[in-house]
Amino acid sequence: MDIEGSIESDYIRRLAEGSYEVFDYFYLKYASLVESFVRVLVKDGSVAEDICQEVFLNIWRSRHVLKGVSSMKNYLFIMSKNAVYDFYLKRGHPKTEEEFLTVENLPPSLKGDLQQEEDIRDFLLLVNVTVSEMPEQRRRVFCLSRKDGLKNKEIAQLTGLSEKTVEYHISKALAQLKSL
Repeated sequence: MDIEGSIESDYIRRLAEGSYEVFDYFYLKYASLVESFVRVLVKDGSVAEDICQEVFLNIWRSRHVLKGVSSMKNYLFIMSKNAVYDFYLKRGHPKTEEEFLTVENLPPSLKGDLQQEEDIRDFLLLVNVTVSEMPEQRRRVFCLSRKDGLKNKEIAQLTGLSEKTVEYHISKALAQLKSL
């Protein structure tokens, strides 16, 4: 373990024992990173600030479980990701079984080591959040195309839209996803 890792492990141990000073240290060191990360996911500064505060409040409340944590930064980002997921669940974001994409329906070639799978889960969260925030008609058309595998003509017949409108919604949805 390097010196920095050793110092962080000591700080985490001290935080687990209730050190306010160490809590302040971690807050000053990581709060802006956590808030920036959350802002990317929720696209709302005040919501990101609230979620960031909640994450740090939860760190303090559950400090006794930190003894097994080796990296505060990684732990904070996992907590932040989970807090964002909870935020979207409360707002009516689809539950895991109904999500547009899940790790379980990825091809085996994309499933790998644990870190890669965690990265894929993070990316899928971004995709699912982006799809859930699309205007209703665009989301419906996009899901019918990409999730259900319908052709544009079938989608047009099912929704009562013209094929050009279906193409428009799909291209707009794909452009929105490419911006990720």
